[in-house]
Amino acid sequence: MTKIATFILTALLTAPGLFAISAQATTPDLDRAGARSFQIAEIANTPAALTSRGNDKYDTGDYQGAIADYNRALAIDANYANAYIERGNAKSGLGDTKGALADYDRGLQIDPNIPEGYYNRGITKYYSGDKQGAIADQDRAIKLKPNYAKAYIERGNAKDDLDDRQGALTDYNRGIELNPMYAKGYYDRGLNKHRAENYKGALEDYDRAIQINPKYGSAYTNRGLVKYELGDKSAVMPDYNRAIEIDPSSANAYYNRGLLKYELGNSSEAIVDMDKAALLFQKQGQMDKYQKAVGLTKKFKG
Repeated sequence: MTKIATFILTALLTAPGLFAISAQATTPDLDRAGARSFQIAEIANTPAALTSRGNDKYDTGDYQGAIADYNRALAIDANYANAYIERGNAKSGLGDTKGALADYDRGLQIDPNIPEGYYNRGITKYYSGDKQGAIADQDRAIKLKPNYAKAYIERGNAKDDLDDRQGALTDYNRGIELNPMYAKGYYDRGLNKHRAENYKGALEDYDRAIQINPKYGSAYTNRGLVKYELGDKSAVMPDYNRAIEIDPSSANAYYNRGLLKYELGNSSEAIVDMDKAALLFQKQGQMDKYQKAVGLTKKFKG
């Protein structure tokens, strides 16, 4: 059987045709700016209480409702820095990168000593492609909060994307040392090792991420890819199956599973998976990957 062209999200050459999931593809892990939680009886028209109520709405995914509360807080006190930071998080959740950055900027202008503000702005810059800006913000977050484990991990991601593999690994190691129960730290370090073709090391980190968070769908997908690289093909399919069970919208998992089924001679099921991957890629706006999946479906039918 002809091998299918190698390609993954980060342009890393790995297993034939398989898509690995980059750290950037995961949901942003934003932090609170420090507003305390209020009991129901305490809720009043104060900036702190309104910001806290907005945070509760943010936690349920009601970003618009959260923004409304942050706006009310800022109408009372236009210099309440935490409300700007939290509103930036909500805008980020809505995909309003420009608005989020403007709010982070304003909040940090008012109070330049909020480490979570730099951390969150750094993540937003990372997702917008400004990797150097992301590093600068995580530098500042770490300076203000030296034991900020997640800031080390996110700085490592930016360094890794800039091909500073060793610098990234140093940051991942430090972040994990500070918080050995942070699943995303192991996942991101696993990606670093994966890119460096340290497959055994990557497998250990994906294993640990899954041990901490058994519902870490992308870790199952990547672990399946690493197992494929190590030649343990019998163990690959269960990981792809589990990834899809956890996240039925994972186009990469369907794509990878379709390729594996095709390689194993199960063309009919491979076509079903690749059709599903194509549909999901199209819905998610990943048109290059959509075209690849469509092309492979035609090949499988051929």
